Amino acid sequence: MRVRSKLSLVWMYLLALVTLLQLSGFSGSAEQCEVPQNVRYIELPPNGGVVVYSDLAAGVVSFVTTRSGSFVLQSIEKSGEDLVVEAFVDGAPAWIVVPRSDFWKYKFIHDFDSQPLADHRIMFPLLKSNTMGGTLPCAIPDRREQARSLLERGYDELRTGSDVRAAELLWAGLELDSDNALALYYWAYAAVRPDNYLGPYDGFRQAIELGLPAELDALARQYVGMLETSYPELKEAYELRTKR
Repeated sequence: MRVRSKLSLVWMYLLALVTLLQLSGFSGSAEQCEVPQNVRYIELPPNGGVVVYSDLAAGVVSFVTTRSGSFVLQSIEKSGEDLVVEAFVDGAPAWIVVPRSDFWKYKFIHDFDSQPLADHRIMFPLLKSNTMGGTLPCAIPDRREQARSLLERGYDELRTGSDVRAAELLWAGLELDSDNALALYYWAYAAVRPDNYLGPYDGFRQAIELGLPAELDALARQYVGMLETSYPELKEAYELRTKR
């Protein structure tokens, strides 16, 4: 499937870093954080570790999350730069303290509209478009910075030949910002295998549609062509799914 030289990997790595530096002139935002009007749900980070209090004043802990979850909001109050969120958890009121430094991990959602399959970036594994959506506006630069850090680490792994670890890091970055064409391209490049080609095919196609630098666009189209030659059903399935 691939013929890779050390020189081409170094060239790709440098191209990725240069493009990232051109696109990522951001850092943590110091602006005042405001929660948008009519927000109804809070979505907790997928990696868990959020402390949920049944009695915040007394410091009584109800539980600590182990995975992502979404709760109905009752109220949001500011405590200095932090947020104190009151929500309904299992039918009872509960409180979550969200530190300012962690705002980028949370999403504040108006409603849970299911995203059409046509709007998913990748189907296997599942990756929605606009995974940045629901992030507080003031926390978007921080979320992008976290995504950028993961992507740079992924590119580093690619440079040293560790495809599996590279794919893991690049995917973690995509979960933070799935509309990043470079990340989609390099994840697909790292993940594609004879027994794993459905998701990478989507990744290459989506990266092309979002827009890549000319050199990477040409390489992505080469990979798409190679995959379609080996697995002719891919093109029809993709275009059927993404047809609007």
